[in-house]
Amino acid sequence: MFATDGALVVQQFYPEVAEYMIAAHESEEPAHAQMLDKLRLAPMLKWNMRLGEGTGALALYPLLSGAVAWLTQMEKSKTSS
Repeated sequence: MFATDGALVVQQFYPEVAEYMIAAHESEEPAHAQMLDKLRLAPMLKWNMRLGEGTGALALYPLLSGAVAWLTQMEKSKTSS
């Protein structure tokens, strides 16, 4: 939850910054859901993890990377045909 703590602090000084944030996952800790609500962020993963936020980011990265690769390849195939 340390990254979310930091995000809440930054948002106090720069309210618009939350528009550029991604919530990788929602921790099982009840306070984390409250913090994400305050940031108005929906977690991309809800895997009932009780691990650090870095773990959620590490779990999400290959999924996002694969989605970007898939979309890029689809666009390339559309323009080459």
